Amino acid sequence: MVQDLKGRHVPGSPRTWVRNAHDDLDLLARAILGARQVQRSHQLSGRLSLPHHDVLLSDGRSLSARRIEGPQGALPVLLLHGWTLTADVNFSRIYDDLAAHHTVIAYDCHSHGQGLRGGAFSITAMADEAADVLDALGVDRAIVVGYSLGGMATIELALRYPHRVAGMVVQAAALKAGTMPRDLALYWALRLLRPLARTGLLDSLPWRYWVRTAQRNPDLRHHWHWLRSELSQMNGAEAIGVLDDVFRQDYGPRVAASPGLPHAAYVLLTGDRLCRPPLQRAAARALGATVVEVEADHNLPLADPSTYAAATLAAIKAVQA
Repeated sequence: MVQDLKGRHVPGSPRTWVRNAHDDLDLLARAILGARQVQRSHQLSGRLSLPHHDVLLSDGRSLSARRIEGPQGALPVLLLHGWTLTADVNFSRIYDDLAAHHTVIAYDCHSHGQGLRGGAFSITAMADEAADVLDALGVDRAIVVGYSLGGMATIELALRYPHRVAGMVVQAAALKAGTMPRDLALYWALRLLRPLARTGLLDSLPWRYWVRTAQRNPDLRHHWHWLRSELSQMNGAEAIGVLDDVFRQDYGPRVAASPGLPHAAYVLLTGDRLCRPPLQRAAARALGATVVEVEADHNLPLADPSTYAAATLAAIKAVQA
């Protein structure tokens, strides 16, 4: 079943969309050589004044998590962010919208932002960490919302701990990366550049993608220094290391062999140039998900937070129906 944001049913066949080639080589060149940046005349924005909780995990390590209380008795929502992002970059502009209906839990995942370090990144470990965070916060079950990389981790969490997932909202994520030639080319280009990444020459890679989004959005320009500082906590070598595990995953067979997965909804971005819409449609079909379509690119959370909030809330409502 496919819905738009007004709840109307729309055809499930792929929409035509403009296949503008994504300037990957330009992104890499800017990351290596440095490039024109957005204007720096604006004052540095302060960090978000939202509550943090020190969460003690089962292995004795601790991490910092957001917990924003919502209505009593409502299912909590756990937010898992995308590749190179932080929880605040991905979700801070919709925290209030979500917290009006649910207690919101968010944190920086391994290798990202202020997240834990040590050992190679894996989506399996990311899902285990999410379950550990729920344990530490005393949450038995939650609706899990995952964007991009976080969407893959949401599926992993539902496969490994279905009793902990009251519903899953997958956003702009594929079941398997690297099925498009362009994606494979970018991945192998990054792998070849790994020696440069170890020297720090690719450390601007995590934030370069967002430069143009900030240039086109006055509010983001105002917060650019904060945004860049958030994304700069991840270095280029870590970003490539995460992709190593992403490109090893194929959730299609595992999802097909797990008919008892929690109810799913899928936020599908019809203009996405990073996770192509055909891959998103295939994931939504495999999950048997209610689809909420949005005409937007992969930068939706920052480019149009009000639309992103509406789509996320519509998907959360769908998994509770």
